Amino acid sequence: MTILDTPRELPAADASGQGRPTLRRTLQFAGAVDKTLTFRAARDSRIEDLGDGVVQVGASLRLRLPPKSFRIRTVEAERELLVAIGIERGHAELVVDYTWQEVPK
Repeated sequence: MTILDTPRELPAADASGQGRPTLRRTLQFAGAVDKTLTFRAARDSRIEDLGDGVVQVGASLRLRLPPKSFRIRTVEAERELLVAIGIERGHAELVVDYTWQEVPK
């Protein structure tokens, strides 16, 4: 299996320029055999599905994933965000957006 991991910064999303910058991570997979891989995108005591592919991790991080591509499981006192990646015809791609929110003091 060959994995290419390409990160890039996206500008703030809202028109006012007040939005948060986002890191977009594009993972490309290539292999000779079709299979399903599992990618652990996060591990934290707080992981919450906010709907529409958005997941809150801890107090300040939000991830955007393809809707219905992930599950959250509990392992001891921690939670894990697991993403299924289906390799079909030798290729797959996963795009994950990471946005950090300001934490109120």
